[in-house]
Amino acid sequence: MKKIVFCPLSPNMWEGFQTLYEDIISDPDNKVWVIPVPTYRRDSDNNLSDCEYSLEGYPANVKITEVNNFSFETEQPDIIYVQNISDTETLGFTMHPFFHTTNLKRFTKNLTYIPYSCMKEPGCSNHEYLESIRFMLVPSGFYNIDHAIVQSENMKSTLMHLLAGQSKALFDEWNSKITWQSYPRIEILKRYNKKTVPHPKEWDSFLVHKTTIHLLCTSVLDVLENNRNLFVKLKVTMKKYIDIKDQVLLIWRPHREMMTILKIMRPELVDEYEEILNYYKSNNIGILDESVTPTAAITFADKYIGDSCAVAVLFKSTGKEMDFTLFGDT
Repeated sequence: MKKIVFCPLSPNMWEGFQTLYEDIISDPDNKVWVIPVPTYRRDSDNNLSDCEYSLEGYPANVKITEVNNFSFETEQPDIIYVQNISDTETLGFTMHPFFHTTNLKRFTKNLTYIPYSCMKEPGCSNHEYLESIRFMLVPSGFYNIDHAIVQSENMKSTLMHLLAGQSKALFDEWNSKITWQSYPRIEILKRYNKKTVPHPKEWDSFLVHKTTIHLLCTSVLDVLENNRNLFVKLKVTMKKYIDIKDQVLLIWRPHREMMTILKIMRPELVDEYEEILNYYKSNNIGILDESVTPTAAITFADKYIGDSCAVAVLFKSTGKEMDFTLFGDT
């Protein structure tokens, strides 16, 4: 009997484990626990507040175990799957210290990291840029894990470059630890089609009789880097889709925390962003995707336009068409 523990950060992030969990529970020789992780806001003095700990909101086939009802020390799981390994390094956020990699590694010989968030892939050629984002790609907790499942072969190569450098011994070690096969957020896209993918009911009135669907995503990074120029491109793109909306349906998916982040980091852009949102809605241009994950939007879309964000990474895995020239092209 193999003992396996999943430690999700939130029900909104369960999709990052879902396909792996379903495969594992199908084997009667596996004993599985799902133990949500308490998370907190952390200030600059390392004080914790605003605990978030949800035992509800998971799929019906997921049996949740409350953290105090499980003894890691007694059970000594064969595998522990985690979604975050930035033990104390993420500004404003932290997990309960029990779930830091420095602690969890005491209870298993296979601590496996599956990052929920995809990243725009930087590649290995720009060494200076890679070093500037090292803290994001390989936080200190990376050195405590036994395995990792990442989004792509290219991301594995990037991580190998940072972790191993020119050392063949380190290359061989990390090559055996990191895989890009069966990354759950890509695997789940293979399990749905347009008829089976769960989606908001209000989408149906847009989807009926539409044979061509385009997906436009707007990332926080793109807005922060391009400011008002990005909004100009959005407006140009939306006007174009007004003219063809009888033939082509546009799904627009701005980052779910866009407004919150703009209020903090670009307050001067808040009114303009609200104007863009209202323009899109009032002209009934298409679907405004505010759902938790982009899975439905990716599944319905025939073509991707927009910036090279995390959703683009997931969309690329489907093999469907991507055309970045359509965004803002006059």
